[in-house]
Amino acid sequence: MEDREVSIELPERRDTVIDATRGGLPEVLVANEALLSFPYSEVFCWHLEIIFGAVDLVDNGMPSPAESALLFELTDEIEAAILATRTERDAINALFLARSTWNGTCELAFYVHDPEIVNDLLQALLPSREWIRGWRYHMKEDVDWEEAGHVFKLFAPERLHS
Repeated sequence: MEDREVSIELPERRDTVIDATRGGLPEVLVANEALLSFPYSEVFCWHLEIIFGAVDLVDNGMPSPAESALLFELTDEIEAAILATRTERDAINALFLARSTWNGTCELAFYVHDPEIVNDLLQALLPSREWIRGWRYHMKEDVDWEEAGHVFKLFAPERLHS
């Protein structure tokens, strides 16, 4: 992407809870519906996924209520840190896409403008303390937001273009 300044209006986050199945197992997904028609994928072109391992599981790989509370506390902390990152021009650097709970994991997904800022943050956070649950992350360039496809396909087709 060429180095140029772009001024865009970011949509206000609108979380939608979706009960789905993934790989034959139940999935509870909280997705940012405001990104369904976001036209600036080339500006936020890095897909970030953070995966947390759940320990206390109940039916079909879902976390127990106590485990869910613990995972929400942990993911809320990491999510807040990522969403607080700013670009060198003090602009928002990350957009929340989704939080998914399924098959013994809790996953956070974001789209990021400057991957180095978020990578530096996560590299500092990982060894910063003994985490109550293990986590790892993966970030890759995804200009066309193909990685968001599994989230967006859960919405009714008429909402994809609204």
